[in-house]
Amino acid sequence: MKKRRIVCGALACLLGVATVGSFASCTGAGGNVILVKYMEGGYGGGMMRHWKEEFEELHPEYRVVLEGSNTMTQDFLTHLSTGSNLGDVYMVLETGWQKEAAAGKLASLDDVYKAPADYGTTGGDTIADFMQDSLLEYGKLNSPLAGDHYYAIPWSDGPTGIVYNKTMFETYGWEIPETVDELVELCNTINAAKVPTGNTKQPYVKPFAIYGAYGDYIGETWWLQYEGAENFRRFFAYETITDESGAQNPVGYLQQGRVEALKAFEELFFAPTADEYHSFGKKNMTLGVSTHTGAQQDFGNKYAAMIVEGAWMESEGATYLDGSFEYEMMPTPYVDGAIKDETTGEYKQVLASQAGDFMCVPNAANNVKGAIEFLKYVNSRQGCESYTRATGGAMRPYEYKASEVSGVRASGFMESCWRVYENSQVSYHYSTSPMQWSNKLGKWAGATGVYDAIVIGKECTLLGDGSIDKTSSQAVNICQKCYDYALREWDAIYDEIS
Repeated sequence: MKKRRIVCGALACLLGVATVGSFASCTGAGGNVILVKYMEGGYGGGMMRHWKEEFEELHPEYRVVLEGSNTMTQDFLTHLSTGSNLGDVYMVLETGWQKEAAAGKLASLDDVYKAPADYGTTGGDTIADFMQDSLLEYGKLNSPLAGDHYYAIPWSDGPTGIVYNKTMFETYGWEIPETVDELVELCNTINAAKVPTGNTKQPYVKPFAIYGAYGDYIGETWWLQYEGAENFRRFFAYETITDESGAQNPVGYLQQGRVEALKAFEELFFAPTADEYHSFGKKNMTLGVSTHTGAQQDFGNKYAAMIVEGAWMESEGATYLDGSFEYEMMPTPYVDGAIKDETTGEYKQVLASQAGDFMCVPNAANNVKGAIEFLKYVNSRQGCESYTRATGGAMRPYEYKASEVSGVRASGFMESCWRVYENSQVSYHYSTSPMQWSNKLGKWAGATGVYDAIVIGKECTLLGDGSIDKTSSQAVNICQKCYDYALREWDAIYDEIS
């Protein structure tokens, strides 16, 4: 039995696949293992294997071992908390890395940001120069314990928004809407068309398949359209003014763009009464969707003409997308009151990107030096272009165009994502303020399930004030309650965090 276990461990080293108990025997060419733990999802693990092979070819002294899991984001926090099962590199989804860095649990990535953008060279632009300017401060934190350093670096990027069944649109003569008003009319047209699905529970095509928690994917862009980049970013700075009573007034919570975004969402997806096309609380959508994969399945089954999704859908939803129809992403239609260019009078095409996925290195990792070197490669120009090729065209938040990377085999869907992303002014939703990353406030103050409550009528406990009334419009009510809560609790939360 012992001999078999040793053989399995050696095989794991050769394949670069993690198995329990195998790492101590993984000597590689130079006995220098780099254990990379990553969130398995979205584009899958293909790009990780490309990065592993390319890095090992450049650095035969290292052996990269990959461990992917669809629970790695949660596991990351557990590993840091317990100090056990630590990887050398983590690549996970948005979570409170700032709290871990402030506690001294993450290694400084300053050397990664200072490294050449063109890997293996000296001088010239750095990775910090190569990164999108508006995201440069994302990975930085200044805390008494950890100091003023970079502790995280963005992983992925790309557009989110409305994906539509191009084949169905062309068959029935439906046009791409430019405004939310036109989108509402399109939904009415699709409902009236009564396109058969062959499914007795849902006999006709619905305008949308939507997972409520993905509401941000269009809601934040509507917010950005209305407020503009400066105001949008100002909210995430959690700025306040001192009011007449001497209290700190979080005026960002009063931004009208937040209200307009929720109002647009309600107009599309909330039905206070039932009628021929809408059941109570559910409007313009397929029935029974409770997960993002359920929405993907409904879209793949042609039960819906559109879906709210991201550029990764093609990879993540491959099980449900059988190639029987073409689909593309459209620019997010403009909300009423969206800012226009003062010279041309045309709408400004913008995109709100969350870009919260990140890479980091634990301070207690076995191989911090190797981990830093690995991150220098994957965040270089070569690493970004390799990622784009391996994913069939996916984007990263750096100064390069995925559409211009050689050797990419992109689908029509990914090319439409390029058009949306590259023709938009991109603004990023992130905050360096502990008011957000401490999980004390956030963009909806203490509320949870805001979009779920509007989109599919789920209960939403809001700031300890009861649940949202599903029988009437709630956009103004939600935003007002968020402001009231933030105003009431701001000083106490600030003092606690300080």
